[in-house]
Amino acid sequence: MLRGILKSDVATHVNIAIMRTFVMIRKFAIQHDDFNQKLLEIENKYDQQFHDIYEALNFGIEKQNKIGSERTKIGYK
Repeated sequence: MLRGILKSDVATHVNIAIMRTFVMIRKFAIQHDDFNQKLLEIENKYDQQFHDIYEALNFGIEKQNKIGSERTKIGYK
């Protein structure tokens, strides 16, 4: 990817290093079940928190839309 944009030897080496890093992370996650389990626990914990935040934001947006439609319009008619 990076090589396609920059077209240099450095970009090629960086791209290869990035791919090797992802492969190492994948191998580490497969070999270490406790790490994988902890990662899933963290993911589930924060998914619920983000769900709560989205719910609160949607409530605020709906409330604002309701208030905005009830008020009298000002300006030129």
